[in-house]
Amino acid sequence: MIDTERVFDSLNQATEFMATEDHLKLLRHLCDGGLYWDPGEGYGAPFLNPKQPYGNSDVPTDVAQIVGAPDSDLQQWDDDSGPAAEVEDRYLRLHVEAGIALKIALATDGFRPGPSPTRAAL
Repeated sequence: MIDTERVFDSLNQATEFMATEDHLKLLRHLCDGGLYWDPGEGYGAPFLNPKQPYGNSDVPTDVAQIVGAPDSDLQQWDDDSGPAAEVEDRYLRLHVEAGIALKIALATDGFRPGPSPTRAAL
């Protein structure tokens, strides 16, 4: 399994990133596992559920389903042996890349002022 923190750190140092439709699909589902408020120390901050960002604890499977992975990939999770390492790593990397896409959306004009439906309304 890939080291997701190492991949994130590497991508975070890159000077260019190509956001794809798959990244946007993942961002639309990122709060499925819950958006919470952590009062922490100071003023607090919002955070996503790191164990179930897309609603389930099997992140690679969730990612594969959200992006519409080929049946040949999805069927590997049904096998007793599970998916091949490179298949699981492909979807974990896409999950990490979605974090960079979120950073870019928050730092640029990825959102516009004005009324927007909340997740509860969608």
